[in-house]
Amino acid sequence: MKLVYNGLVRAKKNSKQIAVDHSGRPFIMSNKDVQAMERDMVEQFQLQMPPEMLGMNQTERILKAKKEGKTYEVMVTIFNPNKIRRDLDNQLTSVLDGLVRAGALPDDCASLLTSIHAKFGGIDRQYPRAEIEIKEST
Repeated sequence: MKLVYNGLVRAKKNSKQIAVDHSGRPFIMSNKDVQAMERDMVEQFQLQMPPEMLGMNQTERILKAKKEGKTYEVMVTIFNPNKIRRDLDNQLTSVLDGLVRAGALPDDCASLLTSIHAKFGGIDRQYPRAEIEIKEST
């Protein structure tokens, strides 16, 4: 399956902030820009996915994949809009989290992902994106 996220892939790891819950306890969360990117990523992925992949919760997807003995290979190519230094591994983490939240992958654990390939595709000022290819094996 091939998917594309259109937009700048922001690193969740570098975008944390401290917030306070209703009882006054501090906790760490992603900032609003990263949260919006992840929501947008999930929406874009789900629009590109086959309908039969939608509707199951994450636990059901994991159990089904393990029962069927499925594993996955993921290839990600990231195109950034400018030369600002970004960590490819942190951007990859954001993409994997988006794929799991969208339901394109059951989980990003080592027992289901046999290989992950990340590649910097270059600078594309007009069309920053992440191109993802997921290969399933049994």
